[in-house]
Amino acid sequence: MVQRKEISTRQLAGSAVRLLLIALVAVSAVSYAWFTISDNTRVNMLRMDVTTGKSIRIDVRAHESFEDYKPSLDFSEIRDHVLASGGPDYNSILLEPVTSSDGVSFAFEKGERVTAGDFVFIEYVLHFMAQDDVLLHITERSSKAGGDGSLIYSEREPAAARAMRMSFTAEGEAPVIYDPRGGANYAVLGEATKICALPADTDVAVTVRIWLEGNDPECLNHLKGADYGIRLRFEASDSDFGPLA
Repeated sequence: MVQRKEISTRQLAGSAVRLLLIALVAVSAVSYAWFTISDNTRVNMLRMDVTTGKSIRIDVRAHESFEDYKPSLDFSEIRDHVLASGGPDYNSILLEPVTSSDGVSFAFEKGERVTAGDFVFIEYVLHFMAQDDVLLHITERSSKAGGDGSLIYSEREPAAARAMRMSFTAEGEAPVIYDPRGGANYAVLGEATKICALPADTDVAVTVRIWLEGNDPECLNHLKGADYGIRLRFEASDSDFGPLA
């Protein structure tokens, strides 16, 4: 009887050790998503093309008339406007892995909070106007011309682009996070893609944030020095998410 108890105790001890090892492996797997070397990645040749669909227009500043807005922007226009306003040169920012659950508040791996003024993620404002009361959406659907639906890509590291995230925040609205691997269907206009309402002939400012998500499994050393391209396309719908006439 005594011998059986001793064996049972040893078995329990062995099981406890195995469970501890499994727990340690699990913790290591979670933290492995962050860069394994204490270093940063420069956004080399960050390219961005922004287009809008029917009935909406866009610009880097507010205007009073719909005709003063544009159907498209490229990144140089955004960059030059930010520089002229006293902001940073986005092509010299060192993106560092950060994490955010809401696309507004950001922190490093160990919980230290960071802001746009720390220059570890990108933040700027876009202005929209519509001629009618519509809803503004981020969409992966391309126009009839093709090849302009929202997309994050990297020519050097195609898979690494999946670690990048974008958020869109309008005043009084919940942020919308564009996560290419998050499971949302950005090709269908609906609640998940709605950024905000656009009242007719009213300027609406939307804050855009771009970051490398440290908890993404692709956020590893191969991102260092990668170039990135971003296509953004915005579309409008009616209040029931239907197409415009």
